[in-house]
Amino acid sequence: ALLLKRFVCPREEITQMRFSIHGISKSTLINAILQGQALSGWEEARSELWKYIDDNTILVGQALEHDLDALRMIHPRVVDSGILSRNAVGIRRIRWGLQTLCSELLNFEIRKNRGAIHDCLEDVLATREVVLFCTQNKEAFESWAEAKKSEEIRLGKEREIARQEKENAQVRKT
Repeated sequence: ALLLKRFVCPREEITQMRFSIHGISKSTLINAILQGQALSGWEEARSELWKYIDDNTILVGQALEHDLDALRMIHPRVVDSGILSRNAVGIRRIRWGLQTLCSELLNFEIRKNRGAIHDCLEDVLATREVVLFCTQNKEAFESWAEAKKSEEIRLGKEREIARQEKENAQVRKT
């Protein structure tokens, strides 16, 4: 059951609407405000969230640090699909997005809608499936992680060779 799906009207001026990412236009937000369907700022959004969760609730998400930062909150029980995948591969500088994780782990595509625009409900359901896969299909998840680690090591070596060749070419020019 969907418990909460509301717009949040930020207190600061919106300088970049980023419609192409989430599909929310300024007029959509204004209409939601006029109809009383928007929460006022991060404080009200956080307060509304706490009506449905407590310290024992496990929050599941992808790149949850962004959401938690926006709400200015710390939560003690978090399962993040991005962190699960990064830790499994063991290469800290690389993060896999939700689309990639769904495609590679679950063999299904998300954001096939209007130009790959984020749909919050689709993202929530997809993230849940990724986390379930990672936690309940240990061998398959570990196999994926090992393949990704090998691929990243190979690509790193190729980048290093290309960098050295470029350096050598510049030295020869001088």
